[in-house]
Amino acid sequence: MYNGKVVKALLAAKGLKGTQLSNYLFGDPRRSLTPLCNEGVNPGVNVLEKMAQFLEVSTDAFFTPTEELPDIN
Repeated sequence: MYNGKVVKALLAAKGLKGTQLSNYLFGDPRRSLTPLCNEGVNPGVNVLEKMAQFLEVSTDAFFTPTEELPDIN
């Protein structure tokens, strides 16, 4: 199952901002990433592939269980 918390963890680990990802994905840095960072939302394959490319990970990374993520607080 898709785990949106992975997006937050990867952004933090790589020192990137959500606005950078939003601009890359949607061409608008003001567009909210909240839906992509919440559970219960399943982004399409195109969005998953673009996020993976931007964050330099495989699409499999977005299916990592929460308990396996590093602490991002």
